[in-house]
Amino acid sequence: MRNWKFFLAITGTALVFKSAVAIPVTKVLRQDTSHYSREIGTGDVNTSTPAGDQDDSSGTNSSSSSSFKAPYFVLYNDLGPEPAPDPSTIKGWNVLNIAFYLSSGPTDMAQAWKNLDAEKRKSIRQSYQQAGVKLLLSAFGDKDKPIDKDPEQLGQEMADFVIQNDLDGIDVDYEDLDTSTDIAEPWLVTLTKTLRQHLPKEKYLLTHAPQAPWFAEGKLYAQLDKAIGDLIDWYNIQFYNQGQQSYPDCESLFNQADGNTAVYQINKSLQIPLSKLVVGKPGIQSDAHSGYMEPSTLGKCVAQAKGQGWRVMSWQYPHADIKWLQSVKGSTFDGSDPESGPENPGPG
Repeated sequence: MRNWKFFLAITGTALVFKSAVAIPVTKVLRQDTSHYSREIGTGDVNTSTPAGDQDDSSGTNSSSSSSFKAPYFVLYNDLGPEPAPDPSTIKGWNVLNIAFYLSSGPTDMAQAWKNLDAEKRKSIRQSYQQAGVKLLLSAFGDKDKPIDKDPEQLGQEMADFVIQNDLDGIDVDYEDLDTSTDIAEPWLVTLTKTLRQHLPKEKYLLTHAPQAPWFAEGKLYAQLDKAIGDLIDWYNIQFYNQGQQSYPDCESLFNQADGNTAVYQINKSLQIPLSKLVVGKPGIQSDAHSGYMEPSTLGKCVAQAKGQGWRVMSWQYPHADIKWLQSVKGSTFDGSDPESGPENPGPG
């Protein structure tokens, strides 16, 4: 069976989760572990209070970036068997990231999406637009080491794939821990600039999926956001697979964590709007090495943080399905429950 990754977003900040409930499929495919991440060390804890949120215009759809707003509920699909299931089976989610496009080209569900007849892709995309769900391409993952590729050429290839295959944007899931920040940062800057050049903000979404410790001072995404944060719509942050201290509770997720990498700390120390910080967690325990939280427990965190506009992501489908999302949302999102669809789907 193949799995999916999900992100749930609320106005302000966001949460990222791996799915927790299996959905039967007609065939069994290899179990994907490409999003498993190794541990990253961070610095000391800062106990200062969070900065206030800043409004931003991140988010887009096929016609306008400003009309696709939070809350975001983001889902990754790398296990299938379909690259994009009927929207009725994922009600409540409003972003589907189809994985993966590697530095060597499309694989898994990205390849399956490409293999569909052009008319079939257009028909599926139309149904997703009508449901208020964005279809994005997810790039790289844990197993890919793209740093040896020319970032301009690779960015052009990935942008072409998005445009030619009827997608609404791209998510950069860079997880190469073997490459130093001084090499990775300029490479990612060039890649992101190239992607944004060919995928303008008015029409396409461009997101990144970094590991939480990379927002510590001097780390990769602390540096990257300073350089090109304005080009990125939001961050689907992996608050898991970071050893024993993998953000196990609401306090470490939002208020205080090693390296000042809890959400409010990232917001204050780096001045990244809360609306761009999506919190990610695994859907079931086996979807990650560490950092799992029960959906109901995570839902309590969401309820506490809703006033700050949190978003949520989960890795991965079908482990995180409609029931999983209902458990996480609870009664926090009146009017945006899975049965009624996303609050702000935006035009197709």
